[in-house]
Amino acid sequence: MQYLYSGEESLLELLAEHLKADDLGDMPNIETKTLGGEVWWDTLMNVNGWKLQVHKIGGNARILDPNNIRKAWGSRSAMEEKLKRMTSEAFLQPGDVIGVKRGIYEHYAIYIGDDKVIHYAAENGDFEGSAVTVHEAPMSEFLRGNSSFFFINFPDKNGKFEKIYTNGGDAVFSRVGDSGELQQILTGCPDYHLYTPEETVERAKSRLGESKYDLAVNNCEHFAFWCKTGLSDSHQVNNVINGIANARTALSVLSDILNIVPNA
Repeated sequence: MQYLYSGEESLLELLAEHLKADDLGDMPNIETKTLGGEVWWDTLMNVNGWKLQVHKIGGNARILDPNNIRKAWGSRSAMEEKLKRMTSEAFLQPGDVIGVKRGIYEHYAIYIGDDKVIHYAAENGDFEGSAVTVHEAPMSEFLRGNSSFFFINFPDKNGKFEKIYTNGGDAVFSRVGDSGELQQILTGCPDYHLYTPEETVERAKSRLGESKYDLAVNNCEHFAFWCKTGLSDSHQVNNVINGIANARTALSVLSDILNIVPNA
């Protein structure tokens, strides 16, 4: 029997067979020359030679350029959206919620077109220097030297949040709610609503000049998600809170154990 992956797949794709294809998001990618997927792949879209393919058994999807070089791979929903962006005139669209990694945290903004964003930050840095306000800024201020960033692919009530990267994912699970918490909070809320791109930009503009930044309850992520969905939430803050709660629980259990152990 011919080995299923026969030199076409990367190690990451071999590992992905143990994951749910729908949970992959936009996976890390190393550009690789393929055989075109004539045996194990179904081609769902072909845009000027750029192909979206889905594996017949695994269900994971990938994007091939006209030379059959794999440019991206992950879940079908992420790859469908990414191919649309890669083959359009501009990768970003006004009203996109975009993010960039800053080491241990992520900074968020609303893209408003013409290479500009509206974000909650200081003009000389995310938190440093001048007052932290909602203001319009060039992409260069938002990126601060980073070459890679992502936008959020928002779902309907039953979909999943996914990060779509400019040059491939940077984590095995790359959708926003890595723990699933943000997913449950937003899509499970009766007030969850996706505003149109135009409405999202207008909502961002309506808060220009605001200077009520609060890391815990009104940070850049809260602002960006509010503009798009009407709900304020931050998966980064939630993860920290959950981490503290878990640590306290562990300490409480340890304390109970120590209290019942006789003195040596």
